[in-house]
Order: sequence, then structure tokens, then C-alpha cells
Amino acid sequence: MYAVFHPPNFAAQVAAKQRPELRKRAFALVDGEPPAEVVITANKAARAAGVEVGMTKLQAETIPGVAVVRRVQEDEGSALTVLHTVACMFSPRIEYVEKSLGTYALDIRGMSGLFGDEAQLANKLRQRIMAAGFLANIAVAQNFDAAVCLARGRERVSVVPPGHEANALRDLPLHVLNPTSEQAETFHAWGIRTCGQLAALAETDLISRIGQAGKRLHRLARGSAPHLMFPIEASFEESLVERMELDFPVEMLEPLLFLLARMTDTLLERVKSKALAIALLRVVLHLDGGKQHERVVRPALPLEDKPTLLKLLQLDLETNPPSAAILKLELHAQSATPYRAQHGLFLPQAPEPGRLEILLARLRKLLARSGLAQ
Repeated sequence: MYAVFHPPNFAAQVAAKQRPELRKRAFALVDGEPPAEVVITANKAARAAGVEVGMTKLQAETIPGVAVVRRVQEDEGSALTVLHTVACMFSPRIEYVEKSLGTYALDIRGMSGLFGDEAQLANKLRQRIMAAGFLANIAVAQNFDAAVCLARGRERVSVVPPGHEANALRDLPLHVLNPTSEQAETFHAWGIRTCGQLAALAETDLISRIGQAGKRLHRLARGSAPHLMFPIEASFEESLVERMELDFPVEMLEPLLFLLARMTDTLLERVKSKALAIALLRVVLHLDGGKQHERVVRPALPLEDKPTLLKLLQLDLETNPPSAAILKLELHAQSATPYRAQHGLFLPQAPEPGRLEILLARLRKLLARSGLAQ
């Protein structure tokens, strides 16, 4: 059995997550080299206002009430890392579906003992994705490609019993099969609009007219296409990176700390999902003028406490402030086994490691101000 999650309009979801002010606005994402930038996607409100994929940036800007923002692929990379982490919580075997941005397939055989039956697992998976800040459609089926198509074409959660894939796909539009533009035009000319209509055609007739691609599309429409799963292997440490490009230069420390708090929270969620803690935080600030300002916070013991980590970051940046306005920031983390101590009943209680770290950081800051620090 396979569970597939597909976040519809993934690029727009990422843009709205990174820029909360866009959530209540109509907006379109553009990409490409200026001045040839074109619209690659838009949210529902923008499409209702008349925005279409393929429009030039200038055309989109002429539509009243629509904000036009540039696509940031690094934000999408960070979002994919989050979704990859969520997928790894539910299955050790996952595959990234290349033709659907943000879509992952999970082999869920043997997972019922941990998450319940297929429906329970699918609902728990969707809740976890929503907690990470994304909306996603979940589909569970015995056939890999049937689950992918259902996740593309149905909202919320769909669970298909084995052997009923063709019936589940019957009413879905053909675009869930991801045909080429030429194939889509051909099917439109034939009056074929749904997977059921395509599945009703004779396979030999399709092959004679559009080649072996017709055979594959016919099997996809029937939910019987074979698939060899290629699980992806990724280092966990590679996922402990958060990046954010700012809309305007930031000079004050307070708004910077607000952004770092969000990024630290995300990194902590990832390490806690592996029963780990953060042993190091490295901040890389990209400054106006092309320079970089890099600082490393390394607690004496791995920490799981967000306020303590943020306070250490704050004190370090106050002691060593950047020399120019900040245009972009990165936060890298290293994980380690969390510190556990068993205290005796009759031994004096030692100070908490986090509080001691903050005290030492405050002392370093005071010494830096007095000119005594190295």
C-alpha cells in the first residue's frame, strides 16, 4: 500500500507561508530573467481576478488588486525539507514524485501497528502536514500511480480498497495523468475528458495512434500501471538548514530575532522528531554590499529549549553585530543526543545548563563592552 501526499499549488503555499501578508491578498508568482518574467502560478483569488499562468509580469501588474511577487526557489527548497522530514516520520521508504512539486509517496506496509489502519494513517499524516504550515491532499491505494493521481485530483483524504483503483479514478480529469500538451490537445479533440473515458478505449487503438505513451496513459487511467519504487536517501544533517530572503534590508536586531525564532522553532521540530537536541547553531547573514557576517553558538551541552537558544543567539549578535543591513539569513544546526542527568536526592542541585550558558553569554557581552574580551 502507498500513501501519497500532494500540496496543491505548492509554490503559492510556500510564498504565503514565507510572507504572511500575502495570505489575505490576491497574488501571482513570477519567474524568469528580467524583463522576460512570466507568471508561473497564482492563488485562487488572483485567478478569479483574471491572472493566468504564462502572463508576463507587466500584464499581471495591470490587474487591480493583484500583488506580483518573485519566486524564491530557496524557500521552496526549505519547504521540501520540512515535507521530507514529515514523510520520514511515517515511513522509512519514501519517494519524491518528480513531476508534482512537493509530492511524496510513502510505502506504508507494516505501519498499521504504529499509526492504525490506512484511513487513520492518512488523517494523521494530513494533520502533521497542516501543523507544518501546508495544506495537502492524501491518497492511499495499492497502486503507486493511482495514489499519485488521486492525490492530484481529490481534495482532503482518499482511501481506495485494493482492486477498486479504476472506479476511484473514473471521474477525475485527464490532467491528473500528467499528459504532454500535445497529448492533451489530441484527447480534447477526441472528446476525452476523464480518466474513465480514456480507460474505456481499446489499448491497441491508443498505441496505434499515439504510440507506447498511449499504453502507459491507458494503464494509468485504469490504475494498473506498474511502478518500481526508488526510495530516496538523504542525510538528516543536510535537512537542518533554514534560509530566508528578506523583502527589504533589516538593520535592527529585533525584527531579525523574530525571524530567527521561527527558523529555530522549525529546526527544533526536526531534531525532536529524531529524539535529538541542538548542539550548534550557525547564523550566516548576507549583508548589503555583498559581505557575510557569520556567528556560531555552541552550547556546552545539547539543548532542546527554544528560549535558551534564542537568548544565546541574541546575546551573541548584540556582542558581535553585523556591519551593514541584512538582506538574507541562513540558520544551520547540528544535532546531538540530548543531555540527561540523574540527580541524587541528597546532593546539592547544580544550576541548569541553559541558565549557566546565558549567564556566561551575558558576561562575555559585558566584557566586550568594556574592551576586556579577547
